[in-house]
Amino acid sequence: MHRLSDPKLKGLKVIHNFHLKRLDGTTAEERFFESKPINMFEWLVEKMPLFAKPRRKVKLIN
Repeated sequence: MHRLSDPKLKGLKVIHNFHLKRLDGTTAEERFFESKPINMFEWLVEKMPLFAKPRRKVKLIN
């Protein structure tokens, strides 16, 4: 009845696996791969292209 959409479910899975930590400070991803995860925010900022410069304002002649 209250089914989550697939994109929302995938997003919640990412948060669960990479962000939520147990009392010992490890995430599900750390325990599965047996290594410290990369910082997802820093990775995302590194991979995203820079924003384009805004267009110049055009002066309207009255």
